[in-house]
Amino acid sequence: MMKSISRFSAPALTLHSQVPESLRASIADGSYAAHARLPAESALASMFGVSRITVRQAQWRLRRRTACRS
Repeated sequence: MMKSISRFSAPALTLHSQVPESLRASIADGSYAAHARLPAESALASMFGVSRITVRQAQWRLRRRTACRS
């Protein structure tokens, strides 16, 4: 289950920082398989209530840490 993102978290934590943390938690709990493809940008943007650009930045952060591929 996806963790909800609060737009009122610590001010220093941006949405494109919260999205990869939530995705990483979903990978850790088995909601998504490690190193597997994630849903499309548009689907993730809709799930998190953010723009596709924010999702793209989040995916870049995850790829950089080799937690996923897109």
